[in-house]
This record gives sequence, C-alpha cells and structure tokens, in this order.
Amino acid sequence: MTRKNLYLIFRALIEDLTESRFVLGLDPTAIQLLEKIAIQNMQSKPFMVTDAMQLANIASPATIHRKILILKNANLIKGINNKKNKRNQYLVPSSLAKAYFHKLSMLMIDAQKFEK
Repeated sequence: MTRKNLYLIFRALIEDLTESRFVLGLDPTAIQLLEKIAIQNMQSKPFMVTDAMQLANIASPATIHRKILILKNANLIKGINNKKNKRNQYLVPSSLAKAYFHKLSMLMIDAQKFEK
C-alpha cells in the first residue's frame, strides 16, 4: 500500500475553509498577512503596523495597509495602541483568527489519520 501525500490530504480537508475565507472578502495576500501577524504573536514578538508596511515580499505598503483594514473589518485582527506612544499600533490576532488557526491545526491532525 502506498502512502498518500500528507500535504495534499491537508489541502483537500481545508477546501471548505478556503471557500469561507473568500466569503469574508479575504484573498491569499490577506491570509498571508494574517499568518505573519499570528506567527509574530505566537512568538511573543510585538508586531506593529510599521513592521507590516515593510513586508515587501508580501505586497506594497499601500496593499498591506488595505489588507490590514480588511482583516480588521473581518474581525480577524485587532489594533492595540502602545501606552507610551499612541501613534504606534500593535496588530494581534482576534479570537476569531485564533479559532481559525485552531481549526487548521485540527485538520492537520485529521490529515495524518488519513495518510496511512
């Protein structure tokens, strides 16, 4: 019996989630930015809007700014002002985003069950 490709199984399992992303108006660039914000938060590294603007590998600063607004409107991220400098805003994933990533984690576990 041949082993199936774990990644392809995982991708097949998240097709429904992918469709729901676009219902929220999210595109791959917004998802990539959301993932970057969540990774920084998971590593306990503050992630400011100015940090996001420097992600040239994802998109231009204008596009990043637009995607931040889309993620905020979709209730996937929150902006928290710095207490010392009100102009600095930290981006953090919301509870909805954390639930989304938890669901993806559960799908990875499910994919491992189907692999064998």
